[in-house]
Parts: sequence; C-alpha cells; structure tokens
Amino acid sequence: MLIGHSDSNTADIGRLKVTISNNVFTAITQPLRVCVSVRYTSSTNYHVGSKTAPLYPHSYSTGIGIGGQVISTANVSKSRARRVARMWSRR
Repeated sequence: MLIGHSDSNTADIGRLKVTISNNVFTAITQPLRVCVSVRYTSSTNYHVGSKTAPLYPHSYSTGIGIGGQVISTANVSKSRARRVARMWSRR
C-alpha cells in the first residue's frame, strides 16, 4: 500500500494526512505500507506476518520515505518483526 507521492514530489510534504485504525492485516509481505510525503497515523491494528515466508519474509510493517511522518499507537505484530517501521531511500 503506497500512501503519498514519489520521492521527487516534495510540494505536498506536511499537507497529506492519512489514518488507518482498527484493522487486521494477515499474510503480510514487506513493506505493508510505504509513507512518502505524508503524515500517517496508525492505531489499534493487528499485523500477522511470517518471518519464514520463502519469497517475502515479514521484517517490518511500515516504510517511511522522504518527508514521511508516522504516529503509531497500540499496534500489535504477531510475527515479532525486528522493527515496526523502517526509513528508506533510493540512494
């Protein structure tokens, strides 16, 4: 799930706001969502993924790109991923 724009569109940084709450996400591959140029709020979500999946093992649930901000509260991950969020860039 891509939320926001590409890394090159910086005009919307701080203007886009998305909230996802009270969901169950199963059979997660990485990343579940990538937030680029958006403020993303995640609350009371349940994430189930497999760290031993052959093609895409689950290691994090939210990727944070250029200008992304994440507010995360009361989320649960059953896969025991090493991290909930990961900063990334194409550089």
